[in-house]
Amino acid sequence: MAKDKSETHEKILKSARSEFSKNGFENASIREIARRAGVTSAALYRHCTDKEDLFSQLVEPSLKEFRQWRKNHIATKYAQIEENVSVAELMKNNDIDMIREIIYPRREDFKLILTKSKGTRYENFLHDMVNEDQKEMLKVLDFLKSRGNKVVEVSEKEMHTILSAAYTAMLEPVIHDYTQSETEHCLSVVEEFFMPGWQKLMGF
Repeated sequence: MAKDKSETHEKILKSARSEFSKNGFENASIREIARRAGVTSAALYRHCTDKEDLFSQLVEPSLKEFRQWRKNHIATKYAQIEENVSVAELMKNNDIDMIREIIYPRREDFKLILTKSKGTRYENFLHDMVNEDQKEMLKVLDFLKSRGNKVVEVSEKEMHTILSAAYTAMLEPVIHDYTQSETEHCLSVVEEFFMPGWQKLMGF
């Protein structure tokens, strides 16, 4: 669907955000979204194909930024390993920075994804992210091992557990509406706790 920047479309998105935030996707009412936006249900469907499309219009711009960050991050890390940069340099700009730079500034969108998306294709977002990272981290460990690093042997289940714990901790500020200062403190604690473990796993 073509992107519609009209005032009516913006009212619909604002109304949809309010309804999804209050009731979650499954219990959200298209009729109520239309009423709050000041349009009929029939008119609303000129701005979306269905309720999930409306949810997607809210969250996809943030997810696009999220996916691009991760793509760039992976490419950068492989390049840094090949360039033999210092451990300190390699550990900079990690997933905690992704929370700071991408997720927290768009926390309304990611809170919808994390807590209100049941019934949509986004409902397993955290699980899917962990699975993707699990595969990538195991590839990274194999790559480091091929270059002589004394990496720790980790099974798929072990890596899944570690990543689940890390991401759950990092996303708590979004789920529970932490303030900026509370978020920074929480992320610093998580970084201090997990970073030595990652360095050990990677053979540094």
